[in-house]
Amino acid sequence: MADRAGGGRGDAARCLRTGSRPCQRPAILSGAPAGSTTTTGTTAITIVNFKFAPTPVTVKAGTAVEWTNRDGVAHAVDFSVPDLHSSLLNSSDHFEHTFATPGSYAYICRIHPFMHGTLVVTT
Repeated sequence: MADRAGGGRGDAARCLRTGSRPCQRPAILSGAPAGSTTTTGTTAITIVNFKFAPTPVTVKAGTAVEWTNRDGVAHAVDFSVPDLHSSLLNSSDHFEHTFATPGSYAYICRIHPFMHGTLVVTT
């Protein structure tokens, strides 16, 4: 699926959508092979009550994943792979990334490191 914010810039598109700010795009990811596929299209992960829900999540390569902050405080999604992280997400802000490479991706909230989740990308 292409980046929902437009531009169609390939498999590794991500977009931080807050008001009228432009999209930001990272490099293509790499990771270790993992698990079975359960999801296609766009998958939603909610940040609420200082937790990522659901977790773990399994998606096919090429699936867009969107994190939405539903807490009253800011959060930031930070992955264990280099160069993949969101900007500060205030309440109702979104962060979206399309995962092109199969692997297991651990992530935390950069502000609240006790918050963690796992995303598994399959072929």
